[in-house]
This record gives sequence, structure tokens and C-alpha cells, in this order.
Amino acid sequence: MKRVGKLKKKFLTKETIVDIIIYLCRSEKRKHWTKGMKKNWKNFFEDFDNNVNKLFQDLDKKKYKFHPFNTFIRYENGKKRFIYSSVAEDQIVDNILNACLEYALMEVKKIIHPNAYGSIKGKGQHELRTKIIRKVKNRDDLYVALCDTYHYYPTIKHDIMMKFLKKHIKDTWVLWLCEKTLERIRGNEGMALGLASSNILGHVYHAAIDWEMICENGMKDYYRFCDDKIMISNDKKYLHSMVRTLIGEIENCGQRIKSNWRVVHCKKERFEFLGASINSNNARLRPGGRRRVEYRFKKELRQSFNIENEEDRDRILRTWAGIRGGFKGLSVGNLINYWKTQTYTKFFERLNLVEGWIKLERDTKKYRLKKKNEIKFAIDIRSDENKIRFPIDKESDLFTIPNRRLKLHKYIELCLTYLQNPQSQN
Repeated sequence: MKRVGKLKKKFLTKETIVDIIIYLCRSEKRKHWTKGMKKNWKNFFEDFDNNVNKLFQDLDKKKYKFHPFNTFIRYENGKKRFIYSSVAEDQIVDNILNACLEYALMEVKKIIHPNAYGSIKGKGQHELRTKIIRKVKNRDDLYVALCDTYHYYPTIKHDIMMKFLKKHIKDTWVLWLCEKTLERIRGNEGMALGLASSNILGHVYHAAIDWEMICENGMKDYYRFCDDKIMISNDKKYLHSMVRTLIGEIENCGQRIKSNWRVVHCKKERFEFLGASINSNNARLRPGGRRRVEYRFKKELRQSFNIENEEDRDRILRTWAGIRGGFKGLSVGNLINYWKTQTYTKFFERLNLVEGWIKLERDTKKYRLKKKNEIKFAIDIRSDENKIRFPIDKESDLFTIPNRRLKLHKYIELCLTYLQNPQSQN
């Protein structure tokens, strides 16, 4: 089995370090910074060139030492999770390691099975949930097995992880960095939640189990989302035998399956998976999911909003895009209509305003006629000019407006000027 080498030469450069710093300091990342992180990054930027050079030299000579974690507790669905935060230098090093591992294990070796989801671009929880919903829809003969690994990240064994990594990676510098990253959690057990590299390392730990279950045991409809496993089959006894096989494989990795695993008939019972309550007839949003969505609405409405501020427009769109992404395949049409017309009308007014602004920017560049005798400018922005129609010369099929941001009244004024004198459009 050929192993991947020469990763240090490809990824350890000053240009890579600077690119990672730019990525970590984006506006979406900065809004999650604590006061301590802001102060730490400020100190790093005060002597930027020297800090980058020192970081590069320490990594190149394998002299870099990680700083202690800042640990805080987060409660999710009644679960207590320890989240680990790092200083600026540690975040940069961890992202370098993550880039190396993604290239070696996902692009070159491709050891992560396609049926593994979670923290992979284009393979999040919405995609997997939608896939499961389509698998069981209108099927009366299917059974579903649901399993969850007990304390997945805190029980990952360092020696077993390093054994997996050495099978596929030849570069000693990357292996040294992996070992130092794992040693940040003492006791030869556990991995820090909150690090960029933890996502792919978590997939690597069960990658061999995924391939064995699908290829060697023939469990075609086997899917994994981080520590959650789901299997689908029309044979109940076969699913029970596959669960027993999976329990044995996971115990070989020093972990165990929770005792509440079960096999359900998707026609007779509902099963909960990734925030949805699913059976063969439909899929519903769980009450806890609805509460989280409504909390995001309320949080958004408490913040100031200015249509001319680009960050405010982006924030509104990100909020709705994240919520709407969670509705794929779920029966929530009536609920959304209730939110729009009854409880969160102000949020949806803002959203319509932003979408109208974006459409305005797009249409001011170039607008083709939908009808021969008019330009139809229909934009929902909750204003008196909700729908505006401008008559135009029948022989014209195209006119151009300067490529710059224009307020609505400026756009109307420009259109009227064009109608009075079509030659003045340039």
C-alpha cells in the first residue's frame, strides 16, 4: 500500500501561513471570537512579520510547542460537551495540519467512504437526512437500525489513531504534528472538540469500519454521520446481525455502542435522526429543532439592521439560508407560512428587502424584456413601489444601466430619463 509523502514541502510555506491567517480572520469567524481571542490576535498582528517567521521556523525544525487550551462547556439537547479554544498560533498550526490530512486522506488516498457524512464539504446533515427520507419514503417493507457511539471523541485512543495514520502517511513531519496534536489531551485517550483537524481525524478513526461493513459484510445502505450510524434493509434479522457485527468492530477500537440502539419498522414506527422525526409517510421537524429556529429568529430581530450595510444584508441571508437548509424534505410548509404571517413578519420583511436589493443590483446591470412593449420591474420590498412597469420602445429589446449600486428612486429616475430620451442611456 503506497503511502503519501512530501506533504511538508507542499504545505509548510509562509504563503500558506498568511492565507490561513486571512481565512481565520474573516468576518464570519471574527463574530465568534471571545474577548481573550480578540486580545490574542491583536498581539499577534502587532508584530506580524516576526511572528509569522518564528512560527515557520519552529514548525520547520519541529520545535513548536502548543499552548494550553481554553475550555468551556456547551449544552446541546441535554448533552454536556467540552469545547476547546486555542490561541492564534495554535489555530494556524491546526489548520495547516487539517489541510495536509484532507489532501492526503481525502484527495489522494480517498480512505473516507462516500457514505460517511459530517464536517465534509457538500456532505452535511441536511444532505444525509434528505437521502434517508427519500430512501424510506412510501416503502412499507423497510427496517431501520439506529446506533450511536458512546462518548465518541473523548474515547478515541491515541495509539490506535496513530497506527491508522501511519498506514497511509509517509511524511514524518505530518506524523509528528499529528502526535503533538493528540497529546494536547493527556492520558492517551480523547480528542479536542473545536479543532479543525478533529473533524477529519474523527472520520479516519472509523473509516476502516465503514469499508468493512459496506464491502466485506455487504451492508449497502450503511451510513455514518460522525458517531451516529444508520442501516436500512428489508430483513429485520439481517439488521440485528449487522448491529452485532458493528458492536464487535467498535469494541476493537476501544469504544462501545450505546445500549439504546434499536431496529424499527419505518411504516409502523417513527425514528428520530438528525433533528427530524421520520417514517415512510412523512418527515417532521422535532420540537427541539423548532425552538432552535425560533431562537435564531428572535436573536436576529434584536440586532440592528440597515439595508445599505453589506454585513447586515449578508447576516440576514446567512440566517435564512442556514434555517432553510434544515427544512429539506420536511413537512413544514404550514409552519413557515405561520412564521411569515403571524410571529416573525419583521424578519421576513427584512429578508424580502435584502432579496429585492440583490435583484435590483443584478437588474441594473442588464435587463432583457420579457414582453415587447414593457420592462417589468417587479420587486417585493414592502414599499409603495411594489410593482412598477415602464413602457418602452417596441423595437428595443435591451438597455443597459451603469454598473453601480443604485437606490430604488435613482433607478426609477434613470428609467424615466431613458424613456424620454433613449439615446441618453450611455
